[in-house]
Amino acid sequence: MALFSRKKSKTDISNVETKAALVPSSVSAPEDWFVELAAGRATSAGVRVGAYNAMTVPAVKRAVDLIGSTVGILPVRVFTVAADDARSPAPDHPAFSIVHRTANPWTSARKFRETLTRDALLHGNGYAALVRVGGKPRELIHLPPGTVSVDLDQITREPFYRATLDGESRVFTFRDMLHVAAPSLDGTSGASPVRLGREAIGLALTLEAPAARLFGNGARPGGVLRFPTKLGQDAANRMKRAWQAAFGGEGSGGTAVIEEGGDFTSVTLTSVDAQFLEMRQQQTREIACVFGVPATMLNDLSSATFSNTEALGQAFRDETVMPWVVAWETAYERVLLDEGELTTYAIVFDLDGLDRADLSSKTDAIAKRRAAGIVTANEERRALNLPAHANGNDLGSPYTTANAGQPAKDQAA
Repeated sequence: MALFSRKKSKTDISNVETKAALVPSSVSAPEDWFVELAAGRATSAGVRVGAYNAMTVPAVKRAVDLIGSTVGILPVRVFTVAADDARSPAPDHPAFSIVHRTANPWTSARKFRETLTRDALLHGNGYAALVRVGGKPRELIHLPPGTVSVDLDQITREPFYRATLDGESRVFTFRDMLHVAAPSLDGTSGASPVRLGREAIGLALTLEAPAARLFGNGARPGGVLRFPTKLGQDAANRMKRAWQAAFGGEGSGGTAVIEEGGDFTSVTLTSVDAQFLEMRQQQTREIACVFGVPATMLNDLSSATFSNTEALGQAFRDETVMPWVVAWETAYERVLLDEGELTTYAIVFDLDGLDRADLSSKTDAIAKRRAAGIVTANEERRALNLPAHANGNDLGSPYTTANAGQPAKDQAA
């Protein structure tokens, strides 16, 4: 891989020899990630579930696309942090372009975040190697799932990573490997929602297959023509052709005229059919739970109302997107900021795009807090990642306090 041998920009690795000696001779549990990538894991439903066939389930694809694209499109910037926690953009910091514009010359920052988030959702972990030039971060290179293993230093418990591609292997410190993980069971590697929810996904796959075969084979007729006397083969074929010509295709829904005393009986939905449909809907709701997404966002509108739609959107922001945002901010700062910069710089996602639908309520809440003297203008501005204002540290209400140097209206009169 070019990343391992490029001369122009070499990744700085400290104490590689010491840490490499601690890497076990075999990649950590290779059978686990190989099974995930290849055949998938067995389920009680009788199908194997892996990342790729899980994405053929509409609810899984929708959940992964929704979370990945939402995290990807949110703007990200590097800010300087003053002693009073006031923040201002830092476009001159070498990490600014990586998080805001392009992760590398061929990948936009948006696409990069979307890709790693998908990796974490489907495989448990998303990895990217940091390339430095002159000790400064230059670009992030995505590494495919299954090519990276993570281990812990036996003395310090510090994580380190081994990436293997095309027969080449390289060890990275945690300062040089961007690691975005799904919620972890061991505190080191992420646990894939697809792996943890494989039984629910497997049942959805099992229910999908017979439904597709049933309608694909035409085993479910729209109705039945009955006659009091037995029809000959020629008469039956003639009646079938005439019926389809008159009422099939564009003639669907027309008025039927049946000869020979015949009767048409439509095939209606049975209770078994209704239960089958309900089971499929229930699997959508269970998959929504697996990924932490409101079921309404997976197009299950059975519990959606006009009154709870806004609340469900807020729940998606707070309970689904925010944990991923925090994971990304932490991962970015760990590799893109030096230890000495962690108190003077911050990498922050701009969530205003998710608040647009509720902008009126958000603005009203800010106005009420300011009017009540609970917070200052600068405290609100910091929450919005805006720079401090010269007159923004006053707790007085802006609706009752006259501006500096300007008499109140009653005094001016």
